[in-house]
Amino acid sequence: MYSLALFSLLLLLNNEINASIESPATYPQSALSHCSIDNYSSWLEQKESLTFFLQFARFLALDTKRIEREISIYDLQDRCLKQFETPPPTIVKE
Repeated sequence: MYSLALFSLLLLLNNEINASIESPATYPQSALSHCSIDNYSSWLEQKESLTFFLQFARFLALDTKRIEREISIYDLQDRCLKQFETPPPTIVKE
């Protein structure tokens, strides 16, 4: 009984997410244009939620292409942020 309700809910959520996710033609350019993140904790929570939903979608054999694309954008944003973790060395002229 509950599994049917859960399956229906996940199927509905899958359709909603797939309808609302924009899939840019080139992911690296998209990630670089969105490299700055206003609220890191919110961004991280969204990434973890997508990863969790991806696991459920795979378990229920739902279409996961768009979710994987969205997660790849988050991964590219993460790589972009890591570029700014270590500032380039400064050369001081004496």
